[in-house]
Amino acid sequence: MKKKAKYYGISPESIVVEISEAKIAHTEKLVSFVEKYLSYGFLIALDDFGVRHSNLERLVLLDIHYVKLAKPFIQDLNNFKKKQKLLEVMYILSQKIGFFVVAEGVETWEEVLFLKAQKIPLAQGYLFAHPNPNPKEALFLAEKRLRELERIGANPQPLGLINPLFPSP
Repeated sequence: MKKKAKYYGISPESIVVEISEAKIAHTEKLVSFVEKYLSYGFLIALDDFGVRHSNLERLVLLDIHYVKLAKPFIQDLNNFKKKQKLLEVMYILSQKIGFFVVAEGVETWEEVLFLKAQKIPLAQGYLFAHPNPNPKEALFLAEKRLRELERIGANPQPLGLINPLFPSP
């Protein structure tokens, strides 16, 4: 990955290496992998945090930049007080340890509004964009969708929606 970044003239500091920690059962291997890519200058994100092998120990052992809270914790957020409390705790933890929380699987306006109210600054999901193997097309479609969301945020619907776009980290 380091060679490809250099070949394309992309600084490693502008690339986030996303690790699906649920697929890495051995913490020692995960620590080694993260340290290697940090030494190259890449940013690190833990994907699907909160499911399978993920645990709080890894937040202590790893120097990471983003923790991507798994989709099951975001779905139907408005109806589960425990999920809401978990988001509050993750925000506090992120401030104390020094990482950004990313909410995965955001699909509704209600989820966006709740995340914004809980100070979760980053979100991803089908509400914003769908996966696309063509990087240029993906960027075009994502930017188009963001403009649509900005218009909706500037002209609230009857539900009283506020601007759903989050501040930059």
